[in-house]
Amino acid sequence: MEVQDIFLNRAGRLRSGWRVAIFAVLLYFAILISFMLVVAVVRASFGSRADGVLESNWGFVMQGLVLLIPATVIGWACGKILEDLPPRALGWAFHKGWLRDLLLGSLIGALSLLENKRDTNPPKKHGNIPL
Repeated sequence: MEVQDIFLNRAGRLRSGWRVAIFAVLLYFAILISFMLVVAVVRASFGSRADGVLESNWGFVMQGLVLLIPATVIGWACGKILEDLPPRALGWAFHKGWLRDLLLGSLIGALSLLENKRDTNPPKKHGNIPL
C-alpha cells in the first residue's frame, strides 16, 4: 500500500471519506462566516433592537437561510469540483411540473408543522381557593 492510496482510490479520485471531511470543514466555516455577517448586519441595521429581531420569527427565518444557503453552495461546489456532478445532482433543476412539486411540498410541510399545534390549557389540579 502506497501513501497515495490513503487519499485516492483505484480510479484516481479522492476517497469518499476525504470528500466528506472537505465538505464538513468548508460547510462549518461557511456557516460560521454567514452567521457572523448576518448578526453584524442586523446589529448595524437595528441597533439596540437587534436582539429582539434575532429572537423573533425573523431571526428563525434568518437562521434557516444561514444554514440553507452555505449548504447549497458548498454542496454544489463540492459536487462539481470533487465528483464532477451537475447541479441537478442536488435536485435543483427545473423540470416539467416543478412548480406543482414546490407548492405541494410546501403545503405538506406547513401542514406537518401545524398538525400538533393545539392551544390547550393544562387541567386544573384544584378548584378556587376559598376566601
